[in-house]
Amino acid sequence: MNSVQPALTAQTRVIPRSESLGFPPFVVGSDRRAETGVTACASTLQGLGQTEPGRAMLKLLYLDSVSAGNASLFDGIFARMAVRGGG
Repeated sequence: MNSVQPALTAQTRVIPRSESLGFPPFVVGSDRRAETGVTACASTLQGLGQTEPGRAMLKLLYLDSVSAGNASLFDGIFARMAVRGGG
């Protein structure tokens, strides 16, 4: 955010930091993981950091990479949803 609104962030202080959460959640149903389109999309996303245009796209998204993860990355989100009655 500092690169977009430096005057605003200069006036901001961090109170508590949240735990690391999986973001952004590119997800697909387990029954579709082997589909050609899904594997091609995953390969493309995970390979963005290997080319200059891909790195430029990651920069626009404020990401440094896209990697395969596991469901435990979202445990904090699941827990919050459960507390709020949404999960």
